[in-house]
Amino acid sequence: MFQIDRSANRLRKLERTSFSEVGFREREHLQEWLATMPDALCEAMSEGEDGLLIIQKEFDGFDGTRERLDLLALDRAGQLVIIENKLDDSGRDVVWQALKYAAYCSSLKKAEIVGIFQQYLDRQGGDDAAGLICEFLGEDTLDEVVLNDGTNQRVVFIAANFRREVTATVLWLREHQIDARCVKVVPYRFGEEIFVDLQQVIPTPEAADYMIRMAEKDSEEKSAKGAQRWSHQMRLEFWEQALEALRAAGLERWQNITPSRDHWLNSSVGVSGVTLTLIFLRHEVRVEFQLNRSDRDENKWLFDQLAQNREVFEETVGEELEWRRIDDKKVSMVVCKTPIQGYSKENWPEMIAWLVDHYQRMDKAFSERVRGLAARMRPGGGS
Repeated sequence: MFQIDRSANRLRKLERTSFSEVGFREREHLQEWLATMPDALCEAMSEGEDGLLIIQKEFDGFDGTRERLDLLALDRAGQLVIIENKLDDSGRDVVWQALKYAAYCSSLKKAEIVGIFQQYLDRQGGDDAAGLICEFLGEDTLDEVVLNDGTNQRVVFIAANFRREVTATVLWLREHQIDARCVKVVPYRFGEEIFVDLQQVIPTPEAADYMIRMAEKDSEEKSAKGAQRWSHQMRLEFWEQALEALRAAGLERWQNITPSRDHWLNSSVGVSGVTLTLIFLRHEVRVEFQLNRSDRDENKWLFDQLAQNREVFEETVGEELEWRRIDDKKVSMVVCKTPIQGYSKENWPEMIAWLVDHYQRMDKAFSERVRGLAARMRPGGGS
């Protein structure tokens, strides 16, 4: 890793060190870093923002054994992810250890997973485990959500150095359709500061892209045989019809947007990080004006400026709106919604008509106003 010296137009090499040398420990430090900032691991694995939900650390809920796995997480598909940390050296037995944990976890049922997460949240100050899992998975309720399906548990190994017997075994596991990964975490010193670099080394980024393409091909083949997940297929069909209606209404922003398996579709309003988002859930549909710029303070400032005239906006939209500042998160939003049985296809024409109409109303009410506010906003929020 190198630092750029702009004045001299040179690179300055950072000093690679070890965790033991700088006094960091596995549980007290590396485990805590990943538990509180899973985004760091997700970026290393190219899984995007918030790709993992940490549901427990030092998990020891195995019958007949006192062994403890380092971190337990859920991914976006509702599968369990076993994460094992080994600091400077992976050791010889880490693969065997993690596979035991994966086997133990393979029998966990949905109610048990929610309970495990609730215990973790209770130690952190309390929150609703079921609600957070729904939010993470983009589902309305957990009633028909499948967690920990089959034997598709994933395993992630983290260390500064991996022994050959470990990498060879991980590669063999991957060849046998077990999602095992190695992520190298290396500390660097620069003066008194310590930096950490996380990079996935198995599979390499090139191999990961190939595997993703193969997985997509396999998904298409399964879809042709009727094996694709029902809710995903339902959303694809709904968004196909909704996009046809949006385009028929002359809304140019939707011309190049394709149907999605997600419960949402975004369209830009001409301001970076600000979108008009359509939401399709089991029991309601929504139009959300989302303020999700990279700077949290900018989102809150924009929201506060809009909220000063909420009565005017609600009069323009013709509906009572939900104003969600969401102080503990980066995003803020204004929501227009209506209840309906969304998974009943006979309701779709009514739902789509409502979305098209209220999308136009929300666009008319908010977009031009936010473009004006953003034009006079200085970096860091405020005007």
